[in-house]
Amino acid sequence: MKKVLCVLLLIISLLTTFVACDISSMFGKHGVIYEKSECDTYAKVVGYRGTAKEIVIDAEYEGLPVTTIDARAFAYCNKLKSIEIPDTVTNIGDEAFFSCYQLSSIVIPDGVTNIGDAAFWFCSSLHSVVIPNNVTSIGRYAFANSGIESVIIHDNITNIQDFAFSRCTNLNSVTIGHSVDVIGKHAFSECTSLTSIIIPDNVIIIEDSSFSHCKNLNSVIIGNGVTKIGANSFSDCYKLNSVVIGDSVADVGYCAFGYSKITSLILPEGITNIGYGAFRWCTYLNSVVIPDSVTSIEDCAFESCSSLTSINFKGTTEQWNAITKGDNWKKKLSATTVICSDGIINLT
Repeated sequence: MKKVLCVLLLIISLLTTFVACDISSMFGKHGVIYEKSECDTYAKVVGYRGTAKEIVIDAEYEGLPVTTIDARAFAYCNKLKSIEIPDTVTNIGDEAFFSCYQLSSIVIPDGVTNIGDAAFWFCSSLHSVVIPNNVTSIGRYAFANSGIESVIIHDNITNIQDFAFSRCTNLNSVTIGHSVDVIGKHAFSECTSLTSIIIPDNVIIIEDSSFSHCKNLNSVIIGNGVTKIGANSFSDCYKLNSVVIGDSVADVGYCAFGYSKITSLILPEGITNIGYGAFRWCTYLNSVVIPDSVTSIEDCAFESCSSLTSINFKGTTEQWNAITKGDNWKKKLSATTVICSDGIINLT
């Protein structure tokens, strides 16, 4: 019996030693939980157990630099108001501060290169944040539903991901950097305090619903590099009355500017397709210039444009008649004529 007991004690001792060697995480200050990397070259924050309102993350853990705030490390820390991140951190993981709705003060260090998906989603008290110049990636939903009031997208970022700033209802100022080539789906949708946006020439694609339901947006300038304006990109922007469309746009997508207050419209040379419902219910639209490069006008493109009495087409009557038109492209349209370079076409 004693031999069996001794063997059991030996096994327990060995297991305890093994576990102690394998586990490399522990509680730090304020209940922050750290963990060493498998290769023992850096440390990361993996969780938090506490109720503090203010937290300071250590720059080192067991002699290793703390470089990462891991996924969901501080998610649902509802009492957290302020956090200090050391300069050693380069990566903020997915949902790192998800739903920290009282978080109001945070400084992202200059060394950070990645802000993960939903990192600050639902941080509704976070009104001010500076995105460092070294950041190359801002994930999907990264700041969605947060309280931020302004954002500068620096030149190292090439893609504004889907929903990145969606429903930031306090956001009133956006500066897009000179390396961004894609504005993702719903990237700024429902940013109801945004009144104007300038999309620089380097942007190539404006994805679907990127600025939809920005109900106070009144001025948009689309740069000369944009080739595609996606479906619903600016739909339901009820106060949008001034739009400048760049020279490279070839396709205006489904309901792209539907239900806006645009009063006049000059479509650029080179555009080939006016999508389904692209300007539907633009009831203030009274002047449209369509270039001779257009080859198709889809259904309901100008539906219920009740103030539009005529359309100016830069090509000939023969070119106008050659355009493929949806059966209902002029549904409930007030315009009765198309003024071409060599004559007038009656729409009635």
